[in-house]
Amino acid sequence: TNADSADATGACQVAADNGSASGTDEVSTGRPQLPVQLATPWRQVSALLGMPLVLCVTDSDIYNHAPYDDGGLSSAEWVPRFTQLVSMTGTRSERGFHAVPHAINR
Repeated sequence: TNADSADATGACQVAADNGSASGTDEVSTGRPQLPVQLATPWRQVSALLGMPLVLCVTDSDIYNHAPYDDGGLSSAEWVPRFTQLVSMTGTRSERGFHAVPHAINR
């Protein structure tokens, strides 16, 4: 519906304004946006959970990584090989910041 589309657009805009999501779609302002196919369910689930329309650090720790086969490596051996899909700074310290919680949860 038009109301759902408007809500999804709002979710996209919030994500873009917070700099917490990088979409491939861009609005006329040139800011990144989530595709409506992702923004709509994100908005609906966020509303059901009473959560704001932002990504949390857990999202980045658990889901923002390249596929891997750890081959039985220990966490100490695996953490330096962790590869983020999207990085805000591109630094080694950011990679480590997200790799350690990911290793704990894997």
